Amino acid sequence: MRCRLQDDSLGDSNHDPDRHIGSPHCCGLGQHNLRNLRALRESLSGLPSLTGAPSSLRGRRVCRWGRIQPAMPREERPGDGDYYERERVHLFSQGDIFQDVPLNYPTLGAEVSSIGVGRRAFLSGPLEPGFAMLITATCSMRAQGITGYAHLVRTLVPIISVAVLEQAGLLNASSLGLARKYDNLYNYMYLPAIPDAGMAESLALLYMPVTLSHGLLELTSKRSTQLSIEGARQLQRKLVLMASAAPIARAKFQPAMD
Repeated sequence: MRCRLQDDSLGDSNHDPDRHIGSPHCCGLGQHNLRNLRALRESLSGLPSLTGAPSSLRGRRVCRWGRIQPAMPREERPGDGDYYERERVHLFSQGDIFQDVPLNYPTLGAEVSSIGVGRRAFLSGPLEPGFAMLITATCSMRAQGITGYAHLVRTLVPIISVAVLEQAGLLNASSLGLARKYDNLYNYMYLPAIPDAGMAESLALLYMPVTLSHGLLELTSKRSTQLSIEGARQLQRKLVLMASAAPIARAKFQPAMD
């Protein structure tokens, strides 16, 4: 979809931004107002992008509401050794990885795992029990004033090995290369292998959350590992990217680690 430079407050929205951006006639403004336009662009440059696929115009990203920001260089994901740590806290926390998690969800019948249709293919379920990552916010789960949990609702996302996704035709060499270096596939989070737990190099399916009770998760599953501070920041970055398409730098996030 083509992004427009102007919104209703910036003049005629029918201008072609590819042709008019940087022109004295952009947004219907004359030469004497070009300086004001440039100042406006600079003041808006720090605002986050609100579109998943912004146009690239002369080194800037332009989204639907006329917000312009410098093109952001790709941020590489954390190193493999920076994702995990063992038993940081006894209580469950956002980012904890469990094995043998029930990954069923309500369907209209005996639906089996399938691949979506259209230009993009997605794995659907229900899936067999396996690895999953807890994405319920830590601050939401924690009780205030006492040690324990404020509620017993737990939302997780399935973790599927790269090998299975490749075999299903959902991941090609190019996409895998991007995931390994940048982890910039919007619907997934790249996770390095956890050899001790038997988890291979994998992707978490951020688009397929499954909600369980705390008791069921505790009864049926085993926590394999917890995320370190860098892994937790990457998870929060990916959740925001998935929900809003806003590419916020990982260092901006300060996840709860206690």
